[in-house]
Amino acid sequence: MFYKLILKFLNKISNAYLYRNNYRIYSLPTIIRLILLIFGGKLNSFPYPSNNVKKFTKNFLNFHKSKHGLCVTNGTDALKVVLKILKLKWGDEIIFSSLTYHTTASVAIELGLRPVFVDMNPENLSFDLKDLKKKITKKTKAIVLVHLGCAVNNISNILQICKDKNLFLIEDCAHTHGAQFNNKPVGTFGDFGIFSFQQSKLISSGEGGFVIMKKKEHYDRGLSLINCARGHKKPYKTLGINLRMTEIQAIVLNYKLNKFKKKINMINRNIDFIINKIKSFKEIKTINFDK
Repeated sequence: MFYKLILKFLNKISNAYLYRNNYRIYSLPTIIRLILLIFGGKLNSFPYPSNNVKKFTKNFLNFHKSKHGLCVTNGTDALKVVLKILKLKWGDEIIFSSLTYHTTASVAIELGLRPVFVDMNPENLSFDLKDLKKKITKKTKAIVLVHLGCAVNNISNILQICKDKNLFLIEDCAHTHGAQFNNKPVGTFGDFGIFSFQQSKLISSGEGGFVIMKKKEHYDRGLSLINCARGHKKPYKTLGINLRMTEIQAIVLNYKLNKFKKKINMINRNIDFIINKIKSFKEIKTINFDK
């Protein structure tokens, strides 16, 4: 009995050590910044974006070689903000990947929009282009392209369809921080790129989201929408609510972003290792993973 208790105790210590080294969120400087912030009492500040949110916004945009972006409360709200920026009307149709998280479509329904789902190509989890073209109607206003599980879609074909049909392209990059297509970061091809920093994502602050957009006018309207209608050229003329990111989240994200940059090569090696191991099982078919 005594030996079992000792072994159990040692097992807990070893697990705690491994957890701390593999999944530790904070460095000592980050902890100090968080303590100073808490004791200072300014967990958020006005005007928005606040100092640490500004810092993370700049760092994340530089990482994606983009100019305009907004920090928001989570990835789902990031999509909601984009759909509001576009001023879509009741009954307009939005095309979604059929393989995605259900809240993606829930956002559209909440705003009175009609989600339309497109079949996926089982070889690489991208859109079935034939089915996509069939699903586009006069009511279609935008396509939400989900890059699921680090598998990046062939964006070139989708971009051409959006151009031909005059549709907005929204890239859902919740699973693809740092991924590229033709040496260009995903999330920067379409009109908008949305990201999530929820606990299970590659870069995490527990919760949080980000929107990358190309046009300054979209940024101005988006800032007003998430900041209680402040900050727009005509303040309080926008139906804005509070979807702001806190200073605590931004401090954590600045640390996690820098940590993530150092681990990209390791992540890619892990993907290669797992795919090669899975291929040894005849019963399992792997998707075509484009490096």
